[in-house]
Amino acid sequence: PPPADWRLATHVELERFYEHLTGTLTRLRTKPATTMESYVARFRRVLSRIPLETRDVNLLHKLLAKVDEATARPPD
Repeated sequence: PPPADWRLATHVELERFYEHLTGTLTRLRTKPATTMESYVARFRRVLSRIPLETRDVNLLHKLLAKVDEATARPPD
């Protein structure tokens, strides 16, 4: 089990991340082999093997936010 001082991410925090991930992948016009839902399910499966802390989820949000920012502005 994780140390007592870890603040594991809640279900709500994880769901918000997966919504953000789905939105970012959609904006990137990602074309999964099957459906976006099954594609994101693969990310869920991989990340569910790790006891993510709230700070880990926040870090992933920041990464997606940078991708969102970079793809939102016109190219230089």
